[in-house]
Amino acid sequence: MKKVLSCCLGIVVLIVVLLFVGVQAMPTNYDISHTQVVSGSPDEVFAIASDLHTWPDWTYWSREADPSAVWDWSGAPGSVGSNMSWKGEKHLEGSLTLTAVDPGKLITYDLSFNEDGEEMGSKGKLVLTPSGEGTQVVWNMTGELDGIWVLMGPLMKGQVSEMFEIGLTGLDARLKAKKSE
Repeated sequence: MKKVLSCCLGIVVLIVVLLFVGVQAMPTNYDISHTQVVSGSPDEVFAIASDLHTWPDWTYWSREADPSAVWDWSGAPGSVGSNMSWKGEKHLEGSLTLTAVDPGKLITYDLSFNEDGEEMGSKGKLVLTPSGEGTQVVWNMTGELDGIWVLMGPLMKGQVSEMFEIGLTGLDARLKAKKSE
């Protein structure tokens, strides 16, 4: 019995050491991008994407995905300092603040999530470039993970890219619907 307990304790210690070494060896920074061409000129894309009031209608973080969510906005739409905050069952609690805008070209923002009392933040941007009859949008997010969160790094790229794809597909649908009005 003593031998079995010693073996079990050794395995537990080995797992803890491997987790610690794994966390220390993993990169803490992430840089995730998704590119998609959407309908509309860069100015038309900018008009929608820079107005945070529209985000719950076309992004992954939508009213449809979390009917319980409540949003609040402040600041002038499309301008630096414009802010959107939310709280919901699925979307949890967070905020997004525009930090730079270059009409028809660029939108940058700070994103903050509060999960179980722990703040997690990142920086994001949408780069708009004319492309044929539409606009190429590169949606990018960068940030830093710490502690046990670094273990999520490898999973983040696929998840965030999927969120961006859903958002850009929603943006494209909104642009097409606006043209048919």
